[in-house]
Amino acid sequence: LYEQTGEVGQAIDQYEEIIRIDPKNFSARHTLASLYKKEDRKQDAARHYRIAVKFNPNDQKAHKALADFYTQSGKLESAIKHLGEVIRINPKDPEAYSKLARVYDLRGNRSKAIGMYESIIKAHPEDLKTHERLAVAYEKSHRRMDALRLYEKIIALDPSNSSLHRKLGRLYEKSGRTNKALNHYKVLARLNPEDINTHRKLGALYAAKEETQKSLRHYKVVTRLDPNDATAHRILANYYGKKGKPLKAAPHYRELVRLDPNFALAYNELRQETGKFSIIENPIGRYNNALKILPNDPDLHFKIALYFFIVDDLNKTLKHFNKSIRLQPEDGKIHYFAGLTHHLMGNGLDAVNHMKRAEESFVKQKQVKSIADVRKHLRAYQNQYGIPGIQGDGSSIASATHQQKKYN
Repeated sequence: LYEQTGEVGQAIDQYEEIIRIDPKNFSARHTLASLYKKEDRKQDAARHYRIAVKFNPNDQKAHKALADFYTQSGKLESAIKHLGEVIRINPKDPEAYSKLARVYDLRGNRSKAIGMYESIIKAHPEDLKTHERLAVAYEKSHRRMDALRLYEKIIALDPSNSSLHRKLGRLYEKSGRTNKALNHYKVLARLNPEDINTHRKLGALYAAKEETQKSLRHYKVVTRLDPNDATAHRILANYYGKKGKPLKAAPHYRELVRLDPNFALAYNELRQETGKFSIIENPIGRYNNALKILPNDPDLHFKIALYFFIVDDLNKTLKHFNKSIRLQPEDGKIHYFAGLTHHLMGNGLDAVNHMKRAEESFVKQKQVKSIADVRKHLRAYQNQYGIPGIQGDGSSIASATHQQKKYN
C-alpha cells in the first residue's frame, strides 16, 4: 500500500522488516532492492541483490541487476562474473551475451567483444542494436571498411536513422570518399532541414569539390539559421567581394563588423580615413574623369580606392590601391590600407605582406604611432592566418623575408 501511494520510505521500512523476519523471502528482497534503485540508493540495492544470489546462486534476475550495477560503477571484472552466471543459468539469453560483449568492449578487449557481437548477429540477424555496437567496435579497432559495410547494412534497414547517416558521412569523409559523404549529409538535410551543422558540413564539402554555388547555398542557410555565424558570413562576403558583387557582399560585411573584432578594426579604420574627405556629388565619376587626364597620379588612385570602399566594392578598392602602390611603392600609408583591405577579403598572405611593407616604411620615417598600429594588425594576422615571421612584440622580420609583388 505504501508503495502504491508513493510513500517509498515507508514501503522500504516495511520490506526491511519482512526480510528481517524471513531472510529468504526473495520476492520481498527483490522488491526492496528495486525500491532502493528507485530512490537512487544503488549501494543498498546491490547489497540486497548480493544477499539474494548468496541464498540462491541461480537467481538470474539478481545476477543481471548486479552486472548492471558493476558495469555502471566501472567494476568490469565483477560485471563479467555475474553475466557469466546469467549465461550459465540460461545459455540462450541473447541480452546477457550482448551485455557481456559491451563489458569486454569497455574493458578494451575489443577482439573478444567483436567475436561475441558477431556470434549474436549470426544467431539474431534482426538485432540492429547489436549490428550498430559491432560497427562501433570495428571503428574503434580501426577496421573502417568493416564498420562502413555494417553501417550501410543497418541504414538500408533503417533509412531514417539520422545519427547513423551522420556517422557514415563522417567516416566516408575521413576515408576521402567525398561523394559518399555528401550522399549521407544530403539525406540528413532532408531529414532535419534545420540542422545547422549539416549545412555547415555540406557547404565545406561542396567547397572542397569546387562546386561553389551549392556550397554558397548551404552557407546562406547557415546564416539564416544562425545570424551570428561569422565563418559563414566571411565565406559569403569573400566570395561576393572577389567576384565584384558589392551589393551581395555588403550585408555580410556589416555582420562581420558586428561579429569579428579584427574585421571591425580594419573596416572602421578605412571608414575613418574616408571621413576625412569632403562630401561631393558622384565622387567616383568625378575621380574617374580626373584619372583620364592624370592616369599616373597616385593620390587620385588612393582616393578613388577609398570611395569604392564606401560602396563596398573591395575589388575595385584593391585595384586602385595597387595602382597607387605601383606609382609610389615606398609609401607605407598605401601599403597599410591595402593590407587592411586584403584582410577584409580574407587574403591573409597579401595582408601580411603589405603590412610588412608598411612597417618598413614607418620604421624608416620613425612614425612611432604608425609602427604600433601596423604591429597590432600583424599580431592579429599571425593568430588568424597562422603565418609565421612576426616576433613576439608584433614586429616582423621584414627585410628580404617578404615576397615582392607586382601590382597592376
